[in-house]
Amino acid sequence: MDYPTALEQLRRHAGLAKSKPTAADFQYVLYLISDKQKFLPLQPLAADVLACLEVVNRHLNGTQPADTDDVDKAPVLDRELVYAVNSLLTAGRKYAAWMAAESGFEAAQVEEMRRAVQSIELGWNFVLAGDSNSIEQEVATWLD
Repeated sequence: MDYPTALEQLRRHAGLAKSKPTAADFQYVLYLISDKQKFLPLQPLAADVLACLEVVNRHLNGTQPADTDDVDKAPVLDRELVYAVNSLLTAGRKYAAWMAAESGFEAAQVEEMRRAVQSIELGWNFVLAGDSNSIEQEVATWLD
């Protein structure tokens, strides 16, 4: 996957793409959960967001970010990228709080929602830090 593809996937996950949303889009699934009051798996979608963030990380910070000098890393971030990730996090936190307060969801479902949002947040933080060679590994370490 290249950077333009990753950016478009992040925009789709955030509900910002021009295409019709589907059950493969993170923010749309959040809406479906609230609309139907029925839980749908979020972890695969969060994993796809992290895969996109891996591409973004290499695009901004070099093929081996931990070994790339700071002067060779992107000095500015694409506004579309920042808006897409911020939209994912804002909606994710909103729906996670709603699920936690709403009766009818199992504790494991609430926890999956929390972990999905937290994994995206951690992944984004690692992209911004610019010194992680594997976003997915770093997130897994922090979540365990």
